[in-house]
Amino acid sequence: MQQSTLGEFSLTPEQIAGDYFEGERAYQQHLKLLECAQAGMKPVDYAKATGVTRTSNRKEYATRFEVMGRFLEGRYPAAIQALVALQSLGILEGKESGQFFDPNLLKTLNMDSKRFELLTMLSAFGFWTGSLSSTVSQSKPNKTSKDLMLSYRDMADPEAISIVDDFISQLKEDGICTPHEKKTEKRNGRIVAPATRLIFLMNGLIGKKSQSNLAFPEIFERAIKSINEPVSQEERTKALRILRDFMLAFFVIRTTYRPEHGHCGWIVAHEDEGVATQRRDLFEETLKASGFEHGQYKLSPEKNIYDEGRRSSNVTRVTFPGMQKKTVADIRQEFSDRMDAVINT
Repeated sequence: MQQSTLGEFSLTPEQIAGDYFEGERAYQQHLKLLECAQAGMKPVDYAKATGVTRTSNRKEYATRFEVMGRFLEGRYPAAIQALVALQSLGILEGKESGQFFDPNLLKTLNMDSKRFELLTMLSAFGFWTGSLSSTVSQSKPNKTSKDLMLSYRDMADPEAISIVDDFISQLKEDGICTPHEKKTEKRNGRIVAPATRLIFLMNGLIGKKSQSNLAFPEIFERAIKSINEPVSQEERTKALRILRDFMLAFFVIRTTYRPEHGHCGWIVAHEDEGVATQRRDLFEETLKASGFEHGQYKLSPEKNIYDEGRRSSNVTRVTFPGMQKKTVADIRQEFSDRMDAVINT
């Protein structure tokens, strides 16, 4: 369990950029180039100002000349391009830059940020579809992560599928999801790379393969911590809100009706029994905190055997024997309403 609460969560633009390959250096260099550009310097002026002339070091002169030239043309390194994209998506707030992008005008991302709850909803969606909860993390150290694929191909309930289809369509219109869909990507939502990277970062997954063993996405562990600590009422309300969103996503994505069990679902499996147990305990705490107990429920640990008996995973079936169809319909409607709210904020 993380020792920090939701209110203590923050990511500065510099920290976000720093998660990219050589991102810290790129960020600091961008600030220096920005200062030079605002002073009216041209590439030749920048090279000379850094103590290099064409005759003293031709290669280094050419490099610095090119760096300033790319900056003036708006061709920024990946770490800076990510900040530009996140601002255009409304995820990072701040004043609009002038001729040249100025990261100093961006605000720190925290629980009060305008689109924070969209990021946490996407984190919930990613966890319950397996993208943030698989045994092996999708990210690699010092590499720009691939787009986050939110796959819901295994869903079977037509009504639930329709709700998620609508969510993905809205994300595409918003720009969070890529608009193009291959035939092999039916019932998938592909989150654009800068948002993917940020979602992984805020949940402790970028560049840390060992973190693939996290029982829950970090942001929800923080929320659990907040409801158990003497925090402000504002923080507690925010924590309860995103924990309820987390469970709304569970009910829509991971549950269905089975004649032998009633309404039931499965917590995402994990090969490590200890992680699976911790995941189950955190799930139950979240279930209670978010008001989704609905009287009676049962947690049934199971073991799945696969790969011709050479491997196994630990999964927990969650059964809600007393849950009525109207309750299921109400939950789905609430999820749909929340989707509209977080996307249109």
